[in-house]
Amino acid sequence: MSGENVGGGADAQAGLDYQIDVSIWFALDLILARRLADSIELEPASQEDLEADLDEDEAGPIVSQSRMAPGTGAYRLVVQAKLRSGDPWRVSDMVRLLQHGTRRVPPAARLAESDIRYLLVTSAALSGGAKALRIHQPAVWPQAALPSDIAAILPPDAAGRVAVLSNYEPDRIETRIKELLTEAFRVPFALWESCRDALRAGAHSRVRRTGTNIWTRADLVAIVAQHEGYFASSPDLDDFVHPTNWSELKRLIADRHAAMIVGQSGTGKTLSTDMLFDELSADIPGLRRKRARTPEDIRHYREPGPVLFDIEDPWGRYSFDAAGRDWIDQLHGFMAGARADRIVVATSRLDVGRDAKALARLEPWAFALESEHYGAPERRQLYRRRVDRLRAFDVRLLASLSEQRVLDELQTPLEIQKFFDAMRLVEPDEARDAPDVAIRAAISRAHETSIEATIAQQIEARSDVKAAAVLWGLLIDRQSISFEDLGIIEDGLARADRSMERGIAPLASFLVAARNFRQKDNLLSIYHGRDEKGLLNTIRAHPVAARITLGRLLDLLAITPLADGTLHVERAATLLAAIKPVSELTFQPSQVAQDAIDAWLASVLAVVGADLDRQLQLAAAIGSPALVEAEIARWLLHRPRRRDAMFLMEWGPPRQDRGWAARMAASPRVKSLLERFIRERLAFGRDHYPRDFIEKAERLAGDLTPAFVDGAYETVAYGVLRSEETVFAGALRNIDACSRVLDRAIEISTPTPAEAAEWDKNWLAMENDEFSPGYVESLGDNDDGFSAREFIEAYTHELRAMRGWRALRDHPRRGDLLPQWLRILSRPQGLPEAEEMLALQPIVVGTQTEGDYWFVARQHWQGALAPALAARVTAGAADMRSRVRAVECLLTHAPDRIALISSDLERSNRYGRLADLGIELSIAVAAGARTDLTGLGLPALVLDLARLRSAVDVDEPVTIDTAVATAIAALPADSEAFRHFRTQLGMRGGVAVQTDIEWLLEHSDEQNFAVDAINCAVQQGWTDVMERATAHRFGHVAAIAVTALAPRPPTPLPREILARLDARGRPLRAAFLALLEQRPTADSIPPLLKLAADRLSNQDSHDNANSLPIARRAIAILAQHADFDLGAASTLLDIARTTDDPSLRRSITDLLATRPSLQSLLLATATARGPAALRVAAIWSLLSGR
Repeated sequence: MSGENVGGGADAQAGLDYQIDVSIWFALDLILARRLADSIELEPASQEDLEADLDEDEAGPIVSQSRMAPGTGAYRLVVQAKLRSGDPWRVSDMVRLLQHGTRRVPPAARLAESDIRYLLVTSAALSGGAKALRIHQPAVWPQAALPSDIAAILPPDAAGRVAVLSNYEPDRIETRIKELLTEAFRVPFALWESCRDALRAGAHSRVRRTGTNIWTRADLVAIVAQHEGYFASSPDLDDFVHPTNWSELKRLIADRHAAMIVGQSGTGKTLSTDMLFDELSADIPGLRRKRARTPEDIRHYREPGPVLFDIEDPWGRYSFDAAGRDWIDQLHGFMAGARADRIVVATSRLDVGRDAKALARLEPWAFALESEHYGAPERRQLYRRRVDRLRAFDVRLLASLSEQRVLDELQTPLEIQKFFDAMRLVEPDEARDAPDVAIRAAISRAHETSIEATIAQQIEARSDVKAAAVLWGLLIDRQSISFEDLGIIEDGLARADRSMERGIAPLASFLVAARNFRQKDNLLSIYHGRDEKGLLNTIRAHPVAARITLGRLLDLLAITPLADGTLHVERAATLLAAIKPVSELTFQPSQVAQDAIDAWLASVLAVVGADLDRQLQLAAAIGSPALVEAEIARWLLHRPRRRDAMFLMEWGPPRQDRGWAARMAASPRVKSLLERFIRERLAFGRDHYPRDFIEKAERLAGDLTPAFVDGAYETVAYGVLRSEETVFAGALRNIDACSRVLDRAIEISTPTPAEAAEWDKNWLAMENDEFSPGYVESLGDNDDGFSAREFIEAYTHELRAMRGWRALRDHPRRGDLLPQWLRILSRPQGLPEAEEMLALQPIVVGTQTEGDYWFVARQHWQGALAPALAARVTAGAADMRSRVRAVECLLTHAPDRIALISSDLERSNRYGRLADLGIELSIAVAAGARTDLTGLGLPALVLDLARLRSAVDVDEPVTIDTAVATAIAALPADSEAFRHFRTQLGMRGGVAVQTDIEWLLEHSDEQNFAVDAINCAVQQGWTDVMERATAHRFGHVAAIAVTALAPRPPTPLPREILARLDARGRPLRAAFLALLEQRPTADSIPPLLKLAADRLSNQDSHDNANSLPIARRAIAILAQHADFDLGAASTLLDIARTTDDPSLRRSITDLLATRPSLQSLLLATATARGPAALRVAAIWSLLSGR
């Protein structure tokens, strides 16, 4: 063959050297850099020059596309290297080469095996039809058909399995080796040639079969490492250092099953989520991790088994992004609904969360991760673990000696990591000769503000703006890409632009080594948001080159199948959407790309359960006017009326020409999309869709009622939504179809026993003032079941309006509809029918709605109700509210019956009921049912009870006759209300009844009733009652009892009283503070130290800093003590070290500064390594002369 190396001597040696260098290039590229193979085999039995096992489906566990669509799967790559001078390769030359084989199996025969792919690497060019075989990167395969002469000698499926890397002269291959060693693996420039020579020796030994002919990853790593190279990797969990407050995060997950991790950029929020999942996986078998980009990802998740929802940057990565508005409303609901098997973890930069005004409602789940949560020991661990990874001894020694200097300047884990990334660029002679310059430069590059500038400088220095544009376009929006796919893109772009023949992988490998990118197996992604922003800023500075390159990339993604055999049009759509808001990069896509994107948008918008919100946003932003789905997306997302510049907005249709509506109505895809929107999205957006949306949507798509019914079924499972009334209105047009929605709404609005128990627990804690105002506010914001209750009422109203009240009376779920039925009747427009009221009366007897019924009856009175009303007043309902409402109604419309009822009760000796009637009459008069009770012929006892109750109610002086007081004390107590009244009367000169006091303290759920009871017991001096009350569940009651039982100061508090110090709640602890303040003795110091560590907070949802009033007051009282020992001072410093209340911290340091014996301890704290906030507070306290 003309020009081919076929002889011996120098030509044979040159050919062998060429083969060796190709082997080294492929080994470094395929095994170490792109990680497409684990080993290569040199000079195999078939006498090919090089073989490597490649696996296209080697994607890591964080990506699922490869597993879903594996493409062509694993294959065996056979490489032949041919040093050839002179003529280029023609088709006839390739035919001979493929058929060549006297002592070996020719490539054409080997290609009969479907998992074999053949690659020729040659120094010569290609000509004619042979150019169809040309590729620009290893492991990329041509898309063009085989030339007919070549196809004729190969198996039918050989197309795409034969390729040529042409024009690779020895110098060019050596350049590739040099780039990989110095840029991807950071071998010092002075050592790269010796490293190359060591690799050549390793290749020669394998070619000559002096040992194994297999070259593994471990073999290559060892050689590169010996020459001070290193291999960057993503932050590994083995290197994770727990922040000081890690136990708080674990406790938050254990107690609430959700966490909102908030902190400044670079504090390790994402890696903390990785570690949290890793630790939880050890405790929760089968725990999965679902990355939720939109609320729909959580709402539509149906996989069995436990799951952790990972929500990264819900409101934006760098700043607040309007696309994250839906998370503002819905994240609270997801966290409130978290369970042990549905854990929710979100991470956000603090400034972004504040800009979104989203953090206040999430305070119960908030977990702060700031630089101060990495104390001196943690930051030392972060530092020292990375020192050992520096390869060069001189650089490692310099880093080790500079530890204190570096940690004094760098605070966050990201900055420490970036410092070591910079140190890996330091040459050994630089570390020896100019150590100060090297350290100063590394610190400068590590500061967060310089990360973006550094990546820009690196790209500019390499003249790699086009490659940077491609990488930005492929990796934006937290995407990743495999090196196989990157190779295909490289090849396609090189065909269109010869200046890109160098490829994109060299820059990618360089940025991996600089730790601007992550590499997990063969998957590539951006390391941090700052790196992505640095990429963007770089290409914005070169708009023309960037636009041209991104346009070619867009075309390539739209038409070129990647390694899995499919078009990645979604990447093209994401890229086009990302370019739109960047004015320097905006361009008009080609028709080919636009058509492909339109087709993809139409297909994904037809798939139920996918990310509809994101798809609509994409369609509206980048879909062409010819795409009806894009037009409907723009119609659905139009916002002509804004209620708030940033948040709540009102929907309204955009202006369209007359033909537009007809075109939309003519497409069946419009109806499908609108149905999907109604089912999956209408109720859940942050913006409001008014009721006229129903009519306007049906003009475009016809009847949409079934979709509204399905949408209502989903909607009732949520709290407050913006457009639930529109969904319900559309659904209730077919009220029979809504029976399943009603069943679900009733189930959701009825608390389970566990939910009821949780509510009781939180209610008691709020009564005892255990929660901060911010947390109480968040509990009040809990809107679970709101939409379900709204639907039940809408259903009840619609059923009564459509079919009359008898449909409600006869409804199988009448009992569940009663509250809404009566609420409708209580409104001015309710207007109940006479028969309706009569029919309702026996239904409501004994239910929680009976009071509502008599309220309505008072508004819409019918004389026919008088007998039933009198009977209910005589009998007395179980609950106080129903009894009062009935008496109000009777006193308003049939007052003459009250005397008869009183007489009947006296005759039947029902004095307990008679006593309650007196109280109820007093309340009814106060509510305006009648001006007074004179002239009704009531018994004197009833009038006395009503008069006294009225006086007590307004806290007027009470005049009570001894005989009346005795008579009242002798009455049987049928109700809690009467016991409470008699207790109030006992404190105002009446006869206190101890059994009332004991009953109220043991049984009453009304805190004010129990407080009145203990105050009465204190007034009466009932010590046994007070002693039992020190352990009362209401903190206010226990506080009164403890205060009453405490001995006179300065006698120390007895042990049995101090035992109550551990009880939760603000009232009891405040009482102890008051008692201890009266006793400035040494005995008071231990309990005051315990109270100084109290965590009860006054922080509301608008406070940035915490406020701990109990702890602050404890410190103020301690300041009154003459002195205390070193142990107490150490305890106080521990509190100051861990508290998040700045005023408390400063109060502690001020206190210690006033004690000369403790100033040295405070000075040591100020100068020692530790939390910066504590050191600053200590310094200021000492300087201010405290």
